[in-house]
Amino acid sequence: TGWVVATALLAAVRMSRQAADEDRLDTRALQLRQAESRVQSAELRALRAAYLEREARQKEEEAARRLAEAKKRAEEEAAAEAARQAEYKAEQAREAERQAIAQEAARKAFVARESRLAEELAARTEAEKRALAQAEARKKE
Repeated sequence: TGWVVATALLAAVRMSRQAADEDRLDTRALQLRQAESRVQSAELRALRAAYLEREARQKEEEAARRLAEAKKRAEEEAAAEAARQAEYKAEQAREAERQAIAQEAARKAFVARESRLAEELAARTEAEKRALAQAEARKKE
């Protein structure tokens, strides 16, 4: 019984190989498979081309978006820098005005002190002249 099963198995394998060989060697079936493959290849090429075009368009859109963002960021930074510069110049102007006011106050104080000292000197000189004149007048008497 074992040799019957083995023979049946061997016959089945041989028949399936033979059927496979016939399918492979059948030119009409082979031509149909090749034509089908060409159609699928053309479809795949078309799909791939569409995919690559879509990818390129997305990359261009992404690059344009990044460029727009970079431009906007640069404009914002330039505006912020201009605002900082304007504030800095305004602060410099305020500081210069404060210094001018302080210098003017110091000059006025100096002029007032010098004027007071000059008056004091004039008063002392006048007092000395009077004292000398009185002393000479006493000597003459």
